[in-house]
Amino acid sequence: MAALRKDIGVDDAALKAKAVTDPVETVRHDVSKLLGSPLMSDDVVASVSGHVLRLETGAVETVVEATTPAEARRATAA
Repeated sequence: MAALRKDIGVDDAALKAKAVTDPVETVRHDVSKLLGSPLMSDDVVASVSGHVLRLETGAVETVVEATTPAEARRATAA
């Protein structure tokens, strides 16, 4: 942790505050944030999906199916 702290200039408390405690919720939030960006359009990106790697098993779990920016806009408007 000390090497990382030195490389990026962030202290332990700041790193702990950013720790991912719920990977599934974090991925859902991140995908939602990406799809909600005004910079995202179907011209720029075909789709966004979200996955979590289960370190215990090596399995990859899809937590957000592939969604286009237009589909995300329609879902939020409904």
